[in-house]
Amino acid sequence: MTNIPDHVRRNHERTSERLDEARAMLRAVEQMAEAARLPNSPETESMFVLIAATQDRLFDVDQAHGIEWVGHGGKTAEMMLEEPGEAGDVQQ
Repeated sequence: MTNIPDHVRRNHERTSERLDEARAMLRAVEQMAEAARLPNSPETESMFVLIAATQDRLFDVDQAHGIEWVGHGGKTAEMMLEEPGEAGDVQQ
């Protein structure tokens, strides 16, 4: 196991939690927009454009977050699954 300082690990975990919360909030907005959809409404369509743009931005931030973790010596879930010896450790 890589020796990552506790403060780095805690900060990474907090950021992961905030990203999960942001995704949940965005999903709620998306559901509200679906429920309020009016045919040919520019306002509703603009909401969906903003939702898509925000989803793209969250994806970029999530990727950068993973790269940062690897930069500190951590491993992503994908990396763990690529290493059969360590994948068993993750599942336990």
